[in-house]
Amino acid sequence: MKPSPREDYPVFVYLETWEAPVRPDLYQGIVGMELNHTVSVTFVPDISRHVPPWDERLLPDDVDRVQTVDEARVATAMLAGYLVTPHPALAGTTDRFTVPPAEGHEEMGPSTTLVWYVSPHEFDRYADELHRLTGIVGNRHSGITVSQLQEYDVVRFVDREIVGSRLLTPYEAEMLGR
Repeated sequence: MKPSPREDYPVFVYLETWEAPVRPDLYQGIVGMELNHTVSVTFVPDISRHVPPWDERLLPDDVDRVQTVDEARVATAMLAGYLVTPHPALAGTTDRFTVPPAEGHEEMGPSTTLVWYVSPHEFDRYADELHRLTGIVGNRHSGITVSQLQEYDVVRFVDREIVGSRLLTPYEAEMLGR
């Protein structure tokens, strides 16, 4: 079924360990939230000692062969479209960075990531809720929509700060009824 624009969009939450090609243990704590099958928001635990500044030299040569938890977190963050991560000094701010395409994939062009920094306490609360949500909307086709999940702070945060921002691409904004 092809997604169509919806203001009351379906939500899917998954653990990155479910998606990791190899070494899922390195991706522990990273959670994704998919909105209307088109917009992905990635929640990455603390990497504040590495970024910002966001520099493509932080990416491993082969992101499918990360060796440490920090490498997995940084690579996931740098390849996300929309990112939420804790940062004590930058909580409440947003950031944007662009990574050039990987060698041999120049046709894909650069990718831009939009970052929402939150406090460590806020991130921990969101992470707890996201883990609970995997039991509710951990199936891509659950049919459960954002209006049915308003009791969760993390859902309200994403709806207000990310979906409600003017930072979505025109296509993504249309798909989310904005």
